[in-house]
Amino acid sequence: MHITLQYSGSELPEQHRFLLKERFRSLKRLILLLFLAGAGLLITEIVTRGSYSLINTGTGKFYFDFHLFFGLGIGLLITAAYLFLLFRKNKAYFNGQLDRLFRQLGEDGEFTIELTNQSVSQKSIPYCQKIDWHLFQSYRESAHWLLLNTAGIYSVMIDTRKLEPADHAALLARLNLRKM
Repeated sequence: MHITLQYSGSELPEQHRFLLKERFRSLKRLILLLFLAGAGLLITEIVTRGSYSLINTGTGKFYFDFHLFFGLGIGLLITAAYLFLLFRKNKAYFNGQLDRLFRQLGEDGEFTIELTNQSVSQKSIPYCQKIDWHLFQSYRESAHWLLLNTAGIYSVMIDTRKLEPADHAALLARLNLRKM
C-alpha cells in the first residue's frame, strides 16, 4: 500500500478545528455529568428539607445536622464551574495558537501525508515526521475524517474524501487498532 494525499493551507483550519472539537468532547461530558450530579444532590437536599440524619451506632442513636448532600452538591457544582472556566480558557488559547500558525503558513502552506505499509509520514515546510504503524493505538472515523491516535494526544487526520474507495478499504484493513 502506498497512498499520498496532498493538503493545501486553506484546509488546515477546518482540520484542526475538528481535531480540537474531538479532543474536548470528553471534557464537555465530564463537566455536564458533574453539574447534573451536583444539581441532583442539591435538589435532594431541598426536597428532604434538610431533615436530620440518623445513624444507628449499635449502642445508641446519634443525630447530626450535617447536610451531606448540600455539601457534596455545592462541591460538585464548584468543580464543574472551575472545569468549565478552564475549558473555555484552554479553547481560546488553542484557537489563538492555531490562528498564529495559519498566519505563518499562509494559504500556500501545503503538506503531504504519505501512507505506506511501514509508516505514516507527514511532510510540510516547517517539519517532516514519520510514525510507524505500531505507535498508533486507536482510531476514530467520524464525518469525513479518519483520526489515527498515538499514545499521547497526537493524531494524524486523514480526509477520507480524498481517498479512493479501494484505498479507503485497504487503509481500514491495515488498521488493526481498537476503534474509539
